[in-house]
Amino acid sequence: MKIIFLDIDGVLNYQGSQIIDTVCLRNLKNIIDKTNAKIVLISTWKQFFDDNIFNTLSEKDKESFLYYRKLLTDSFEIFDIVEDYFADKDTNVMSEISLGDLADMETDDHDAWRSIEISRWLDKNQGVESFVILDDFNCQYDKYYPNNWVQTWYFGKALRKVDAEKAIEVLNTELI
Repeated sequence: MKIIFLDIDGVLNYQGSQIIDTVCLRNLKNIIDKTNAKIVLISTWKQFFDDNIFNTLSEKDKESFLYYRKLLTDSFEIFDIVEDYFADKDTNVMSEISLGDLADMETDDHDAWRSIEISRWLDKNQGVESFVILDDFNCQYDKYYPNNWVQTWYFGKALRKVDAEKAIEVLNTELI
């Protein structure tokens, strides 16, 4: 099984837009078409699939919540969503990451939270032959997953054709 760990902001939209860009989406679909990869959502947009959050919202906010959930599910199929690192924390502050959270990863960096989420997902899911991480923000991917991270640019055109081609190359290379 091939996996795309997908962020949204800075990958499928850019420069403050909450709308998924059609060119970026076409590039993502090209990756999927050429690799048969499945999408695992790592984006903070995963909150739009959390019914506990939904149940606490006002009726007006529930409409927005459902709009973004539909925007994602209408755009592509989501195979899975990583467990939110902060779900069992009292706070949503990245500095709460402890050194032991990366299992065999040793870090004193506090921005490795998505690397932790990916590591936990990979530990729980067997049969991954290759994976790529599409994200504009470096959650210590360059340190822990340097051969699997394709960095997009939030202030540029996000997921460009050249990024998609690199992702396809990564996905078509077996894990070592």
